[in-house]
Amino acid sequence: MQAIAAQPLKFDRKVCSRCHGSGQYSYCQMHGTTCFGCGGSGKQLTAKGKQQSAAYTASLSRPASEIKEGEFIRYWPSNKWRKVLKVETKENYIGIWTSERVDDRYNCEPNSMVESIKSETHRRELLAAAITR
Repeated sequence: MQAIAAQPLKFDRKVCSRCHGSGQYSYCQMHGTTCFGCGGSGKQLTAKGKQQSAAYTASLSRPASEIKEGEFIRYWPSNKWRKVLKVETKENYIGIWTSERVDDRYNCEPNSMVESIKSETHRRELLAAAITR
């Protein structure tokens, strides 16, 4: 199955104010010393970075009824982009297939918002538009 690789997004960031860039803070049994302020990366989004991220995420959302074969969608619980192989329109739902397995079918209402892109080039254009805001 063809998929688009996740790449780090280039939103404005600053050094984490909690761990001062180390990515580690106090110990907890479940997560070890991972800093909760930055998720262990050592960097946090600035106010402008949060706006860029929100704009990018909003630009990805489209109604499920607009999704076509050959495009890519991303849905929970996975963060991967998956190629749409088939779109089934039924009376009260839309089935979006990303492989032949039933587990890889995303069923939703026609007006449900789905994160989708048409191609890797389209994703880059949306990202560039969000960053220049």
